[in-house]
Amino acid sequence: MVRARTILDYEEKKRNEDRQKMRQEVKEEVKQEVKEEVKQEVKEEVKEEVKEEVKQEVLMEEQAKTIINLYKKGVSIDFIADVMGLSSTQIETIINTLNL
Repeated sequence: MVRARTILDYEEKKRNEDRQKMRQEVKEEVKQEVKEEVKQEVKEEVKEEVKEEVKQEVLMEEQAKTIINLYKKGVSIDFIADVMGLSSTQIETIINTLNL
């Protein structure tokens, strides 16, 4: 009877060890999955940020083209500034930056 109890205790201990080992393996797998999910979430956030930055750059480029075209047609810097909602200094900087 004592021997049977010892065998049962050993088997239970072995099952618990196996279970712990399996839990650790599963935990590592889940950890990798979560890392990938977080990485994907961050990637999407950064993608949205970059999209917004690019939009702003494109808008600024288009605005600069409009300013240059108006200036080339002889429109005054003050008028361009008023229409574009910028200061005369900002308009002058754009024009000077593009060496016109």
